[in-house]
Amino acid sequence: MNRFEKFIPLAIVSAGVLAYFNTFGVPFLLDDFHRIVNNPAVRDLSLMIPNSRSVVELTFRLNYLTGGLKTADYHLFNLAVHLVNGMLLYLLIRKTLSLASSGWKNMSTAPWFAGIVSIFWVAHPMQTQSVTYICQRYESMMGLFMLLTLLFFVIAETSQTNKRRWYA
Repeated sequence: MNRFEKFIPLAIVSAGVLAYFNTFGVPFLLDDFHRIVNNPAVRDLSLMIPNSRSVVELTFRLNYLTGGLKTADYHLFNLAVHLVNGMLLYLLIRKTLSLASSGWKNMSTAPWFAGIVSIFWVAHPMQTQSVTYICQRYESMMGLFMLLTLLFFVIAETSQTNKRRWYA
């Protein structure tokens, strides 16, 4: 790793913060009212019915417990998930390009390529909904778990030891 590569993650996070810092004032929209504002389970955990979206609904509950219905808190959590996804994308691309079978010719450029792709992905206007529309958290967190799964698979495939741990 050269001395400038350590700044790639900082550049990814900075791009995301610069792109979305002005969205914290966006009010609740569309499904946000049904899923958060008017949902009694957000206020009382005993009313929550376990389902395939329970993890995300628990995050809505945590947001409510820490800040009530202040939309800025919900947007901050969404931005954090989005930035983590950007970092996972960076790690996945970098790890994949480092594989001998990837055909990538100059291995020293792999981190830079992964960083540029991740910066564009994090700051791209098509990603705006993942931060500004609070209920888009369902899709953002699905993406988080998918990226983690792919990253762990690549790590398992390239690991000389602990393959089973990464697969698990």
